[in-house]
Amino acid sequence: MNWVTKCLTLHRKKSGDELSSKEIELFLEKLSKTKEEWQVQQAAYAIRIYQYYAKTKRSSIQFDSIDDKAQWRFVANEMKNMLRLKQRALTTERTYLSWLRQFYVFLGGRSPFNLDSTHVKNFLTHLAVDKRVSKSTQNQAFNAILFFFRYVLEKDIDDLNGVVRSRRGRRLPIVLSQIEIAKLFNQLSGIYHLMAVIIYGGGLRLRECVNLRIKDVDLDSNLITVIGAKNDKDRKTILS
Repeated sequence: MNWVTKCLTLHRKKSGDELSSKEIELFLEKLSKTKEEWQVQQAAYAIRIYQYYAKTKRSSIQFDSIDDKAQWRFVANEMKNMLRLKQRALTTERTYLSWLRQFYVFLGGRSPFNLDSTHVKNFLTHLAVDKRVSKSTQNQAFNAILFFFRYVLEKDIDDLNGVVRSRRGRRLPIVLSQIEIAKLFNQLSGIYHLMAVIIYGGGLRLRECVNLRIKDVDLDSNLITVIGAKNDKDRKTILS
Protein backbone atom coordinates (compact mmCIF):
# COMPACT_ATOMS: atom_id res chain seq x y z
CA MET A 1 0.00 0.00 0.00
CA ASN A 2 2.91 2.32 0.76
CA TRP A 3 4.40 2.03 -2.75
CA VAL A 4 1.04 2.31 -4.49
CA THR A 5 0.11 5.40 -2.46
CA LYS A 6 3.43 7.07 -3.32
CA CYS A 7 2.92 6.35 -7.01
CA LEU A 8 -0.65 7.69 -7.00
CA THR A 9 0.42 10.78 -5.06
CA LEU A 10 3.23 11.49 -7.53
CA HIS A 11 0.76 11.59 -10.41
CA ARG A 12 -2.00 13.31 -8.38
CA LYS A 13 -4.39 10.40 -8.66
CA LYS A 14 -6.78 8.91 -6.16
CA SER A 15 -7.30 5.28 -5.08
CA GLY A 16 -8.90 3.22 -7.83
CA ASP A 17 -7.51 5.30 -10.70
CA GLU A 18 -5.63 3.46 -13.42
CA LEU A 19 -1.92 4.08 -13.89
CA SER A 20 -0.46 4.18 -17.38
CA SER A 21 2.71 2.26 -18.27
CA LYS A 22 4.54 5.56 -18.71
CA GLU A 23 3.47 6.78 -15.23
CA ILE A 24 4.60 3.53 -13.62
CA GLU A 25 7.93 3.64 -15.49
CA LEU A 26 8.48 7.24 -14.40
CA PHE A 27 7.78 6.40 -10.76
CA LEU A 28 10.12 3.38 -10.74
CA GLU A 29 12.85 5.38 -12.48
CA LYS A 30 12.60 8.11 -9.84
CA LEU A 31 12.56 5.48 -7.08
CA SER A 32 15.73 3.80 -8.38
CA LYS A 33 17.72 6.99 -7.73
CA THR A 34 17.18 6.86 -3.96
CA LYS A 35 16.21 3.24 -3.17
CA GLU A 36 17.88 -0.15 -3.45
CA GLU A 37 17.10 -2.54 -6.29
CA TRP A 38 15.01 -4.91 -4.14
CA GLN A 39 12.81 -2.00 -3.06
CA VAL A 40 12.22 -0.97 -6.67
CA GLN A 41 11.26 -4.57 -7.52
CA GLN A 42 8.95 -4.70 -4.51
CA ALA A 43 7.27 -1.45 -5.62
CA ALA A 44 6.83 -2.78 -9.19
CA TYR A 45 5.21 -5.95 -7.85
CA ALA A 46 2.88 -3.96 -5.56
CA ILE A 47 1.76 -1.72 -8.41
CA ARG A 48 1.16 -4.76 -10.64
CA ILE A 49 -1.18 -6.24 -8.01
CA TYR A 50 -2.96 -2.88 -7.64
CA GLN A 51 -3.42 -2.58 -11.41
CA TYR A 52 -4.91 -6.07 -11.61
CA TYR A 53 -7.52 -5.45 -8.92
CA ALA A 54 -8.32 -1.95 -10.20
CA LYS A 55 -8.89 -3.35 -13.70
CA THR A 56 -11.02 -6.22 -12.37
CA LYS A 57 -13.25 -3.78 -10.50
CA ARG A 58 -13.76 -1.57 -13.54
CA SER A 59 -14.59 -4.48 -15.84
CA SER A 60 -17.07 -6.20 -13.53
CA ILE A 61 -19.45 -8.51 -15.37
CA GLN A 62 -23.17 -9.02 -14.82
CA PHE A 63 -22.96 -12.77 -14.30
CA ASP A 64 -26.71 -13.19 -14.15
CA SER A 65 -26.79 -12.59 -17.89
CA ILE A 66 -24.36 -15.38 -18.90
CA ASP A 67 -24.62 -19.16 -18.53
CA ASP A 68 -22.73 -21.26 -15.98
CA LYS A 69 -20.26 -22.61 -18.55
CA ALA A 70 -19.22 -19.07 -19.51
CA GLN A 71 -18.88 -18.19 -15.82
CA TRP A 72 -16.48 -21.11 -15.33
CA ARG A 73 -14.42 -20.02 -18.34
CA PHE A 74 -14.18 -16.57 -16.81
CA VAL A 75 -13.09 -17.77 -13.34
CA ALA A 76 -10.60 -20.24 -14.87
CA ASN A 77 -8.98 -17.37 -16.75
CA GLU A 78 -8.99 -15.26 -13.57
CA MET A 79 -7.29 -18.11 -11.68
CA LYS A 80 -4.58 -18.32 -14.35
CA ASN A 81 -4.06 -14.55 -14.07
CA MET A 82 -3.78 -14.74 -10.27
CA LEU A 83 -1.31 -17.64 -10.42
CA ARG A 84 0.90 -15.64 -12.77
CA LEU A 85 0.45 -12.47 -10.75
CA LYS A 86 1.69 -14.34 -7.69
CA GLN A 87 4.55 -15.76 -9.75
CA ARG A 88 3.70 -19.41 -9.18
CA ALA A 89 5.60 -21.97 -11.24
CA LEU A 90 4.18 -23.04 -14.61
CA THR A 91 3.87 -26.61 -13.33
CA THR A 92 1.82 -25.33 -10.37
CA GLU A 93 -0.41 -23.36 -12.75
CA ARG A 94 -1.10 -26.45 -14.87
CA THR A 95 -1.75 -28.63 -11.83
CA TYR A 96 -4.10 -26.13 -10.17
CA LEU A 97 -6.08 -25.56 -13.37
CA SER A 98 -6.36 -29.32 -13.84
CA TRP A 99 -7.88 -29.64 -10.35
CA LEU A 100 -10.24 -26.76 -11.11
CA ARG A 101 -11.49 -28.64 -14.19
CA GLN A 102 -12.07 -31.77 -12.09
CA PHE A 103 -13.92 -29.67 -9.50
CA TYR A 104 -16.11 -28.24 -12.27
CA VAL A 105 -16.94 -31.71 -13.62
CA PHE A 106 -17.73 -32.99 -10.11
CA LEU A 107 -20.14 -30.10 -9.52
CA GLY A 108 -21.96 -30.76 -12.78
CA GLY A 109 -21.43 -27.22 -14.02
CA ARG A 110 -23.03 -25.46 -11.05
CA SER A 111 -22.38 -21.70 -11.04
CA PRO A 112 -18.99 -20.99 -9.38
CA PHE A 113 -20.45 -17.96 -7.57
CA ASN A 114 -22.88 -20.12 -5.60
CA LEU A 115 -20.25 -22.41 -4.10
CA ASP A 116 -19.45 -22.79 -0.40
CA SER A 117 -17.43 -25.01 1.94
CA THR A 118 -19.89 -27.90 1.59
CA HIS A 119 -19.00 -28.33 -2.08
CA VAL A 120 -15.30 -28.43 -1.18
CA LYS A 121 -15.92 -31.06 1.53
CA ASN A 122 -17.93 -33.23 -0.88
CA PHE A 123 -15.23 -32.98 -3.57
CA LEU A 124 -12.38 -33.91 -1.23
CA THR A 125 -14.41 -36.80 0.20
CA HIS A 126 -15.16 -37.97 -3.36
CA LEU A 127 -11.43 -38.05 -4.10
CA ALA A 128 -10.71 -40.15 -1.01
CA VAL A 129 -13.67 -42.56 -1.22
CA ASP A 130 -14.41 -42.92 -4.93
CA LYS A 131 -11.09 -42.10 -6.55
CA ARG A 132 -8.97 -43.56 -3.72
CA VAL A 133 -6.25 -40.96 -4.20
CA SER A 134 -3.24 -40.72 -1.90
CA LYS A 135 -3.05 -38.28 0.99
CA SER A 136 -0.59 -36.04 -0.86
CA THR A 137 -2.84 -35.93 -3.94
CA GLN A 138 -5.85 -34.98 -1.83
CA ASN A 139 -3.81 -32.24 -0.16
CA GLN A 140 -2.72 -30.95 -3.57
CA ALA A 141 -6.35 -30.80 -4.70
CA PHE A 142 -7.30 -28.93 -1.52
CA ASN A 143 -4.51 -26.37 -2.04
CA ALA A 144 -5.73 -25.74 -5.60
CA ILE A 145 -9.36 -25.27 -4.55
CA LEU A 146 -8.31 -23.14 -1.57
CA PHE A 147 -6.37 -20.85 -3.94
CA PHE A 148 -9.46 -20.66 -6.18
CA PHE A 149 -11.76 -19.69 -3.30
CA ARG A 150 -9.33 -17.26 -1.67
CA TYR A 151 -7.99 -15.34 -4.67
CA VAL A 152 -10.67 -15.72 -7.37
CA LEU A 153 -13.99 -16.03 -5.55
CA GLU A 154 -12.61 -14.07 -2.57
CA LYS A 155 -14.35 -16.41 -0.11
CA ASP A 156 -13.13 -18.26 2.96
CA ILE A 157 -13.45 -22.02 3.33
CA ASP A 158 -14.95 -22.85 6.71
CA ASP A 159 -14.24 -25.83 8.95
CA LEU A 160 -13.52 -29.05 7.01
CA ASN A 161 -14.02 -31.52 9.85
CA GLY A 162 -16.48 -33.58 7.83
CA VAL A 163 -13.99 -34.42 5.08
CA VAL A 164 -12.95 -38.08 4.71
CA ARG A 165 -9.16 -38.11 4.62
CA SER A 166 -7.13 -40.39 2.36
CA ARG A 167 -5.23 -42.95 4.41
CA ARG A 168 -3.55 -45.24 1.92
CA GLY A 169 -0.62 -47.07 3.44
CA ARG A 170 2.95 -46.29 2.47
CA ARG A 171 4.90 -48.85 0.47
CA LEU A 172 8.66 -49.30 0.33
CA PRO A 173 10.11 -48.32 -3.04
CA ILE A 174 11.53 -50.96 -5.37
CA VAL A 175 15.22 -50.17 -5.83
CA LEU A 176 17.45 -51.66 -8.52
CA SER A 177 20.63 -53.38 -7.36
CA GLN A 178 24.07 -52.14 -8.44
CA ILE A 179 24.36 -55.07 -10.89
CA GLU A 180 20.97 -54.21 -12.43
CA ILE A 181 21.97 -50.54 -12.70
CA ALA A 182 25.24 -51.52 -14.43
CA LYS A 183 23.32 -53.68 -16.93
CA LEU A 184 20.95 -50.80 -17.59
CA PHE A 185 23.78 -48.35 -18.23
CA ASN A 186 25.47 -50.86 -20.57
CA GLN A 187 22.46 -50.60 -22.88
CA LEU A 188 22.97 -46.83 -23.26
CA SER A 189 25.59 -44.91 -25.18
CA GLY A 190 26.65 -41.35 -25.93
CA ILE A 191 24.62 -38.47 -24.49
CA TYR A 192 21.92 -40.80 -23.13
CA HIS A 193 24.47 -42.74 -21.08
CA LEU A 194 25.96 -39.50 -19.79
CA MET A 195 22.53 -38.15 -18.77
CA ALA A 196 21.59 -41.41 -17.05
CA VAL A 197 24.74 -41.59 -14.91
CA ILE A 198 24.48 -37.88 -13.96
CA ILE A 199 20.82 -38.30 -12.93
CA TYR A 200 21.52 -41.49 -11.02
CA GLY A 201 24.71 -40.28 -9.33
CA GLY A 202 23.48 -36.82 -8.34
CA GLY A 203 19.76 -37.42 -7.80
CA LEU A 204 18.72 -34.94 -10.50
CA ARG A 205 15.27 -34.66 -12.02
CA LEU A 206 15.12 -35.14 -15.79
CA ARG A 207 14.31 -31.45 -16.40
CA GLU A 208 17.22 -30.41 -14.17
CA CYS A 209 19.60 -32.56 -16.18
CA VAL A 210 18.33 -31.22 -19.51
CA ASN A 211 18.81 -27.64 -18.30
CA LEU A 212 22.41 -28.15 -17.06
CA ARG A 213 24.99 -25.71 -18.42
CA ILE A 214 28.74 -26.21 -18.65
CA LYS A 215 29.36 -23.63 -15.90
CA ASP A 216 27.06 -25.58 -13.55
CA VAL A 217 29.54 -28.50 -13.47
CA ASP A 218 32.56 -28.14 -11.17
CA LEU A 219 35.07 -30.84 -12.20
CA ASP A 220 37.61 -29.78 -9.56
CA SER A 221 35.22 -30.33 -6.63
CA ASN A 222 33.05 -32.99 -8.35
CA LEU A 223 29.93 -30.90 -7.75
CA ILE A 224 26.90 -29.92 -9.83
CA THR A 225 24.96 -26.71 -9.19
CA VAL A 226 21.28 -27.11 -10.01
CA ILE A 227 19.78 -23.71 -10.84
CA GLY A 228 16.08 -22.96 -10.30
CA ALA A 229 15.09 -26.43 -9.09
CA LYS A 230 11.79 -27.24 -7.38
CA ASN A 231 10.24 -24.18 -5.69
CA ASP A 232 12.77 -22.06 -7.64
CA LYS A 233 15.61 -23.01 -5.27
CA ASP A 234 19.23 -23.61 -6.21
CA ARG A 235 21.12 -26.56 -4.74
CA LYS A 236 24.43 -28.41 -5.05
CA THR A 237 24.78 -32.14 -5.55
CA ILE A 238 27.61 -34.56 -6.29
CA LEU A 239 29.08 -35.24 -9.71
CA SER A 240 29.44 -39.01 -9.49
